[in-house]
Amino acid sequence: MVLWTIVPVLAFAGNNTDTIGTGFIQQEAVTIATRIADKLIRDTRFSFKLVPQKEELGMQVIDFGKELSAGQVGYAMRMAKTTKDTVMHLGISAAGTVTVWLNHKQVYRHTEKQLQVPKENAYNRFVFSKGFDALFKKGKNELLIRYEAGNARPVVFLRPQQANGDLDAAVDFTAVQPFAEWYIMGPFAQSDSLFDPGQNKPLYNAGNGQWYNWHKPVRKLLPVLVIDSSITYQHDAYAEWHYANGNTVWSVMNLANATGRKKYLNFIRQYTGFVLDNKNYFQKQYDSLFAFRGSFHKLFRMTMLDDAGAAVLPFVELFLVNRDPALEKLFLPISEYIINKQLRLPDGTFCRPEPIANTVWADDLFMSVPFLLRMAVITGKQEYFDETVKQFINFRKYLLDPVTGLYKHGWFSNTGQRSVISWGRANGWIAWAAAELLETLPVTHPGYPKVLAAFREQVATLVKYQEANGMWHQVLNMPESYEETSCTAQFTLAIARGVRKGWIDPKYKTNALNGWKAIKSRIDADGTVHGICRGTEIGFDAQFYCNRKTMDQDPRGLGAVITAAIEIAKLQ
Repeated sequence: MVLWTIVPVLAFAGNNTDTIGTGFIQQEAVTIATRIADKLIRDTRFSFKLVPQKEELGMQVIDFGKELSAGQVGYAMRMAKTTKDTVMHLGISAAGTVTVWLNHKQVYRHTEKQLQVPKENAYNRFVFSKGFDALFKKGKNELLIRYEAGNARPVVFLRPQQANGDLDAAVDFTAVQPFAEWYIMGPFAQSDSLFDPGQNKPLYNAGNGQWYNWHKPVRKLLPVLVIDSSITYQHDAYAEWHYANGNTVWSVMNLANATGRKKYLNFIRQYTGFVLDNKNYFQKQYDSLFAFRGSFHKLFRMTMLDDAGAAVLPFVELFLVNRDPALEKLFLPISEYIINKQLRLPDGTFCRPEPIANTVWADDLFMSVPFLLRMAVITGKQEYFDETVKQFINFRKYLLDPVTGLYKHGWFSNTGQRSVISWGRANGWIAWAAAELLETLPVTHPGYPKVLAAFREQVATLVKYQEANGMWHQVLNMPESYEETSCTAQFTLAIARGVRKGWIDPKYKTNALNGWKAIKSRIDADGTVHGICRGTEIGFDAQFYCNRKTMDQDPRGLGAVITAAIEIAKLQ
């Protein structure tokens, strides 16, 4: 066993009084945290590979590229198949004049000067500037588009959509060869004698003294982040812009502060530098090549808190160390988004447009509060502190179940009702956000007593649902649901910090130590963490949560486990 010396913790708010203890439990906790962080570093690839750009999310992108200039005409053709007669709504966006025929019948036409690229306002949901309904017949269907270019980018976006913006998969665009992808023909001059789109598609055409054939648009090779087969977690790249990765890397930053080990700070610098070095290209790829699922796409989408506050934590934390203007240039627009553009209820509470309009998600308290607290420290502006307190109080109002004392995963504005389940990690996000808030919010702030009282009530409730072995369940008040690692780590870190800071009764130290003992049992010697629930939407029944699979080394829990280890190590 390595003996650890006492090392000051470089807390971001300027408090350097916390220390790592020298007892066996404290030493062991730091050793385990470093194993997890070391595996994260081993499994992170700061590299790309080239792959052909592919169709994503059912979005039909007909890009005429350099084929057309203003005033010229191009055609696009594709086949689609349905299992029955189906009236389909299609969102459409294009500048210039676009006409659409379905099975030789004109179903749509518009002329626009400006191109409005469809906006993804929630996971896999898009907002279009225009749309139309059309009847797809059972079997094969032929879509033909005539596009007359204006002065904007010559591209047409088309997507079958449900009323809420989700993809309508009733039409299969990939089932009919050879037109299982878009083919284009052109360019033609407006004055050319063209085929009649109301008739069967021509095999070729002539215009302006030339012969034309159908051909595929240029297919581009795009760089994507590498996930090689040796990495435990295969779902996403650790170097990707993602709330879970940001949370995990931020936790490694806290480990660097706690241990003084330069390799962890160097990893943070490599991680943040990698994003900064490649940001401009990938923004162009997102904006101009319409790679809606390309690398770092969440940074450029920026339409939900998942894209914002937690993902940027390592950048803002590093800024507090070295005040690099490049970091500030990245996180200031994110602050602007959260404060001025993020969707809210009429009373200012952060919400999402999913699964129904204006839903409050427990997750979003953590996706906003820790970052806004750091903005308060950086700028010295009281309004950031005020915002965090308002959000905490409002989330409690909407999500707290007065019967159990637990938080529900969501609240629906259309019914004024909470969702039915107290999901473990949802409660964990709130507990962790509260611990961050109490650590940074000035005790003189008028909201501090309310936050402290709420934190104490939550801890008193949570310990009632802790198993004898130290674990908490996926559904907190359902012992038949599986024991879950990430929420156990979140509660452990919050309780350990609460005891250490004197926010709660010292008797809860036993709960924190039992929680840590349980977490340790799910960590391999090489730092692999087991039993982390995968990403989870708001479900409408308990079975949905019970069926969610766990994933080894999922970053949605790694940050909490590392931070829990740090808090246990500080607990005297």
